[in-house]
Amino acid sequence: MAKEELNRLWEMLGMRFKSHPWHGISIGESAPDEDLTQALWDALDIEDLRARLLNKDKS
Repeated sequence: MAKEELNRLWEMLGMRFKSHPWHGISIGESAPDEDLTQALWDALDIEDLRARLLNKDKS
């Protein structure tokens, strides 16, 4: 592939794949220290959720 063709390919890929405007923005100094994803999983009771879903289907 010629250099010109590669440059055109990169140019087209750049048009297709754009990063989200929020990427790279800091969430600030007041961001929580804990891992929120882990806190959510800790609070989520999978068995309780499963029971609620199964009971909802029966009613």
